Amino acid sequence: MKKQLLIVFVLFYSILGFSQGIEFEHGTWKEVLEKAKLTSKPIFIDVYTSWCGPCRKMNAEVFPLEEVGKVFNANFICYKINAEEGEGIEIAKKYGVTAFPTYLYLNPEGVLFFRGLGYMVASRFIAQSQTALPEMLDKKSIDDWKNEYHDKKNDTTFLTSYIGKCSKLDLPVDTIFDEYLQLLSETERYKPAIAKMYEHLYIEKRLSMSVTSTGYKNIEKHIKEFEKLFENKAYVNTFLVNGIYHSIYEAGLTKNEKLFQEVIKSYDSLPKDNSDLFKDELYMRYYSLSGEMIEYIPYAIRFTNEHLMKITNDEMEQKGKAYLQDFENKIKSGEVDTTKVDATKLAFTRVFWKNYEMNRVSERLNSIAWKIFLDISDQNALKEALNWSNRSLELSPNSSTFLDTNANLLYKLGKKEMAISKEKEALKYVDKKNSKEYEETLVKIQAGEKTWN
Repeated sequence: MKKQLLIVFVLFYSILGFSQGIEFEHGTWKEVLEKAKLTSKPIFIDVYTSWCGPCRKMNAEVFPLEEVGKVFNANFICYKINAEEGEGIEIAKKYGVTAFPTYLYLNPEGVLFFRGLGYMVASRFIAQSQTALPEMLDKKSIDDWKNEYHDKKNDTTFLTSYIGKCSKLDLPVDTIFDEYLQLLSETERYKPAIAKMYEHLYIEKRLSMSVTSTGYKNIEKHIKEFEKLFENKAYVNTFLVNGIYHSIYEAGLTKNEKLFQEVIKSYDSLPKDNSDLFKDELYMRYYSLSGEMIEYIPYAIRFTNEHLMKITNDEMEQKGKAYLQDFENKIKSGEVDTTKVDATKLAFTRVFWKNYEMNRVSERLNSIAWKIFLDISDQNALKEALNWSNRSLELSPNSSTFLDTNANLLYKLGKKEMAISKEKEALKYVDKKNSKEYEETLVKIQAGEKTWN
């Protein structure tokens, strides 16, 4: 096994005009398999789509790097497929690809032994490949593991290994993790080794706990112990809040009122210093997902008027200064390396953090106002939404998106001429490549046609 290489983040192509990064095969899937068998090399597949931003980012920033190319070209037959075109459709279906980019690591016979997901910096991408290679030597297929699982559900050693195997293949581990915890005594459920399992599964994005799960209830019950065990105390709050978000999504989509009430109970038991999550937001999310918009209205009005609309410009500016200072501290400590960053991009990043809180609040106001416009006909609710839209424009006056929302609300409230003026203003700021939708809205307003479903 080679030692992990030190990565230098270089985004330049050679003077000859070609990349020294990963060399992807251009033949058919059958030809790739044949080459893998002839060379006895495993296969690396980048599964992408044309609309996936992280896919394009990997293709532009990571795949062309010489250091990345050295590792992948030496150890793998590399291949790219579009999951929505040609052979890519069947390959993505066969290996259960549902998110992009997904990285498949297959043995020369085409058997999956490892997978990765999402954008990652070069060093982590290389580290992932080095973690993947030893897995190819495991002769036990995932089907073998599944068959063994039925006979060894009460074997904690087996379950630990099975969780690790599923994690490497990006398979769900929540049920197995719960079964593992249920075999332990109460005091064993908050030992350092268990905390490490939580942390590992969280970092690898393998754990999506429901508020009713054993894994969630374990942290909820032993908050103080886990605050001492986790390397980062904030992980406790992260696990609990993520569990609430995951469960509210499931409850809303399935209209599961019982699960929703469990979510509310879990929220009520959160540490009281949690200021980033409001109960009214949970009701809003549940009723929005379940399509019960009449029930959505009072919670949206209360949350927006009693929270978002009361946040002052001074408060937002102070938070923005804090975000910017945190960024500057990371530069000073070396955590953020700016030595190879373009000065214009660096200046843009500083402005981004300085205005982050103001942009966040204005975006939130706009999104709630837009939802009211789309789904509600109640005039009082629409008037409330127009107030929120007006406030979003006070904070971001040149936003074409926010101006469009404002125009649509004015129109739905019967203020046609004002709506036309706002939509024309929106067109002044919209990118010309994305102006078609705005132009169509303006035409509909001028013609007196509906701009909502």
